[in-house]
This record gives sequence, structure tokens and C-alpha cells, in this order.
Amino acid sequence: MVRFKDIVDSKCGIRYYFEGLELSSGFSRKLLLETPMMTSTEEIKASYISVLEAVRVLDDYDVYESVTARLCELRDITATFARLEDGEVLDEIELFEIKHLALVSAKVRELLEPMNLCSDRVECRLPLPEDLSEVLALLDPDGLGINSFYIYDSYDPRLAELRLVIRRASGEERAEAEEKAAAMEAAVRASLSASLKSFSSLMKDSLYSLARLDIILAKAKMMEDKGYVIPKVLERGGKGGYEGLFHPQIADSLSESGRSFQPIDFSYSSPVTVLVGMNMGGKSVVLKMLALAQYLVQFGFAVPATSARVAPKDEVFLISGDAENSREGLSSFAGEIKAIDASIAYARNIGEPLVLVDEPARTTNPIEGTALVSALVQTFSELGTAAVITTHYDIAGVRCRQLRVKGYSEGKMDYSLADVGEAGVPHEAIDTARRTGADSRWLDLARRFADNR
Repeated sequence: MVRFKDIVDSKCGIRYYFEGLELSSGFSRKLLLETPMMTSTEEIKASYISVLEAVRVLDDYDVYESVTARLCELRDITATFARLEDGEVLDEIELFEIKHLALVSAKVRELLEPMNLCSDRVECRLPLPEDLSEVLALLDPDGLGINSFYIYDSYDPRLAELRLVIRRASGEERAEAEEKAAAMEAAVRASLSASLKSFSSLMKDSLYSLARLDIILAKAKMMEDKGYVIPKVLERGGKGGYEGLFHPQIADSLSESGRSFQPIDFSYSSPVTVLVGMNMGGKSVVLKMLALAQYLVQFGFAVPATSARVAPKDEVFLISGDAENSREGLSSFAGEIKAIDASIAYARNIGEPLVLVDEPARTTNPIEGTALVSALVQTFSELGTAAVITTHYDIAGVRCRQLRVKGYSEGKMDYSLADVGEAGVPHEAIDTARRTGADSRWLDLARRFADNR
């Protein structure tokens, strides 16, 4: 099972997206990292319904500010629940933690219930914390609503008498009263712990609902602030695609220097797509965008595009040509081959992956490299696997769609894609080198050698 923490440092750049989320609590961040990747169309659709419901909260600024202020107070008290379930007696700090959770839950429910966010008509809507009024009654017997915990006199009337003695007496009399009061307070904590144990599951559900609420609000906030879109989620095996897809991290970096990112349109209209062209031509960035977008959808995030249609996959393989594994003593080439072989085995025996391979066999000789890439394209085509493979080799004799990145032009990168059938197989390295201002004699000779081959 792939969890968010497993891919957060993927080369596709999803950490940048993660760090941009305005999460209110550290516990929510931890929960998101532990979240499994969704592979069901219905589950992904339901998650997006929750995000759309969260937009309604964002639209009411006062409610949103009040809710997120409460969510900032969220703490990971799962260890306290574990002690409670084991039948241990909680100390006053742990009892305060539970009371605090009950107070936060009550306030968030009070803020969101009037918005009618929960409905039996839809299975998954914006989560609300559980009703912990009975828990609060146990920990706040005087109904003061104060965000602290104290063993009140009302827990045991004898406590009031003993505490009066402690305040007024001294010496042996005071010491005896303190001892009796401590025993009574311990008995109260034991009684409260026993009573709270039956609410442990409910309280845990409330804690996790609040954290999920925080995550969903952060997703909605990013979508609204950045202008990202919720995709149309297709059934498994569907042929999706994107219009105006861009990479947020690269786009933001370019924007800082006064430049803009050229978005791309891409469709999975055939099982295998080959992106051809020179090195440094933007092919790797396209792969990263496709991997990022797929992950975002399957973790319920809006997509940086103008529109998107996406079918869920069981796994995403983003394989780069620098797959050196020094711990296993593997070279770049051997590491790359093992990674590609794992993706083939997955597609053949386990499930339906999206495979994105960047410049396979680029470190070997052109004859064998071309053969390996051609065979890889045909293998994925036979398996019906959605795959995008970049290469600067000329792939001939294999049926597949070939696109090229338009590349470097007029001093900037254009990541948009053109069909090779229309544009011709690109031989553009020399021309691109010339546009950078490289030595003209060197490039004139290179052109002569190329033309004579």
C-alpha cells in the first residue's frame, strides 16, 4: 500500500505542493503523511465532494477563521487513548487533553452544523467531529466550560472539607488532610478513567475527524488560492488527459525571475507515448508533471491545470536514468534496468500501473540503446500499460504515438507538445546550441558532419 509519506520526496516535486498546504496542526500533517493512495474511482470522487463542501466554509470568512483557530489547538493524544484502553488511570494532564479535545469538538460542531454540511444523500461529505457532550459532562461537572482540568469539589463533597483544612491548618493535621485529599483525588481520576474508557473509540474518531477536516480545508484553500481544478475522475482503464497542465514549483521559480511557464496539453489516447528530442529539451519535466498530477488526484488534491480527466492506477512508476543504487552495488544502468523490470512485472502480474520512464538506456551505445527502448515500447504496448517514455533515440518499426517537446526557443523553454508525425523527427540539438550563442565554428563543423551521415 502506497502512503503519502512514501512519495512525498518523489522526483515529481510533490513535497513542494505538500509544503504549500496551510495545515493548522502538526497532527493533521502526520495524518496526511500516513494517508494511503486511493485507487477506487468512487473513493476519489467522494474525496472531491468533501473538498467542494470545504469551499462553502471558505466562503464564510468568519466561520473559516474560527474553525481553523480551533484546529490549531489540535494535539496528537493517541497515546492517551492507548493508556485509557489498557485500563490505566490517567493523570490530570491527560484528563485535560481529553477535556480540551471535547471543547474543540463542541466548538467546531457549533460553527459548522448550521451550514448543513452533512447529508444522507451523499456518502462522504465534510467530516464533523463526534458529539462529546457526555465526555465534557464528566470532565466539567460544574459546566464552567473552562479550558483547564481540575478535580472539582463536586466530584466528592468530602474534598471541600479537606481542602478547607489544608488551607487553614498546619503541621500534622495539614499533612493528614493532604494525604486523604490525594487519595480521594486518585480515586476520582480512577473513576473518571473507567468512565471515559467506554468513550475511547468515539473520542478517537473525533480527533481523526478534526484532522481530516483540517486537511480538506487546506486542500480547498490551495485550490481556491491557486486556481487549480478538480478533475473528472474516470473509471479504471479510462483514457484521460490534461489541458493547461503545469508544474507549480517550476512555474513559481520562473515567475520569480519574471518568466512564465508554458503549460501543456496531454492525453493518454494510446497505451504508450514516446517523447522524443534532444537532451535538456524539457522531456523530463513533462514526465514529472504527469507523475505529480496522477499522485495529486489519487490523494484527493486539486490539479494544476485548466481541465483534467484522470483514471486511477494501482501504482505509479517514475523511473529516471540516474537510478544508481550504491547500497546494492548497482551502476546507474543496472539500477535503471531493475526499476524498469519491476514495472513490467507489476503490469504483467499484479495490477494496472502508470509507467513514466526518463531516457532509458541513455548510458549505453546507441545501437543497443535504441533496441532496448524499442523493445520496451512494444512490451508495454502488448500489455496495454499506460506508459510515457522519453528518449533521444530514433524509434522506428514500433507502433506508438510519438510527441516532441517544442523546447528551447527565443530564450525560453516551451514545454508544449507537438506530434512528431506533423513536425518530423526532431534533429534540433545543433540549432538549439546555436541559439545559446555557442562557438559558431564548432557548430558549423557539427552541422557538416550531421549532413554527411
